[in-house]
Amino acid sequence: MTQYETPETAPQAVSRLGLYLPTGLLLLLAIGWSSFWSFAANKADDALSIWMSAEKTHGRTWECMGKEIGGYPFRIELRCSSIKFSSPQMKADLGAFHAAAQIYSPKLILADVSGPLQIDSVGVQNVFSWTNMRVSLRFNGALERASINIADFKGGEVTDSVLLSAKMVEFHLRTDTARPSEDRAADVVVTMSDLRASGLDVVIGNPDVATINLSGTITQALGLRVGNWQSALENWRAQNGQIFLENGRLAKGPFSIEGKGALGLDPAHRVQGELMVGARGVSPIVSRFVSGNAAQLAGALLERKDGTAVQLPLRMQEGRVSFGPLRTGPILAPLY
Repeated sequence: MTQYETPETAPQAVSRLGLYLPTGLLLLLAIGWSSFWSFAANKADDALSIWMSAEKTHGRTWECMGKEIGGYPFRIELRCSSIKFSSPQMKADLGAFHAAAQIYSPKLILADVSGPLQIDSVGVQNVFSWTNMRVSLRFNGALERASINIADFKGGEVTDSVLLSAKMVEFHLRTDTARPSEDRAADVVVTMSDLRASGLDVVIGNPDVATINLSGTITQALGLRVGNWQSALENWRAQNGQIFLENGRLAKGPFSIEGKGALGLDPAHRVQGELMVGARGVSPIVSRFVSGNAAQLAGALLERKDGTAVQLPLRMQEGRVSFGPLRTGPILAPLY
């Protein structure tokens, strides 16, 4: 007897929805993410253009040569084959620039900067080079943290030999939230290792490499209007900006000097303030500038017989400098 399948027992057609649904969802997700990335990339490009336009109204022109926006799918990247800057006071040319931010963390920007940097100011050309420069910027509405690490830094006039070099230069800045907001204060750390500078060799009198470590707080630093360096300093002075040096140290061979205190600028644009200073290995320097009993007195004031440093106040007021009981006439020139 032939068996016939009833509608109830016939095999059901396999639904194709289960096959196509995951693929369709992935396609929609890819289209949505691509649209979101394009929107974010366009916003970043627009923000850069707006900033450049604002800078131009202040007489500063920036050009990103060979500009490319990329980084799809998870980053927004800006690439410039070179950067050109010009203002009434100076012109500068910089090598390649590459900045990137994760699309899910746009407040953190990492950048690699290639040298050289050539600056032409008041007819004097200076060139700076390095093997690697990494910049890190974190924003929270405004700049919150900044770090710059430079390896194998060299600098000097184009027509001269290298005047300054360092194996490593580090600069770190962060908003000081412990101070009142009206102070607009920033904590700053600067480190230079294996530093060679011809000017230091002449003053200190030895050819050894030097190390510089500086840490402290600068008030009225955040949101400072920056034009040329002279106008920036004047704006800072007019707002009663201060440098509170917590630790400053220069070491070069047997010589070292440390200090801490507060510095600013007076109305005549001269450095003013007071530092507590201690120095070691200063006798050779003193003997080069002072002779006879005066040299012995100065050496005794600066350094004990066992070589340890004597802490003395270094005061700068109205162009005069006093170091402990020693006082000079007006010798400080205006910075600008």
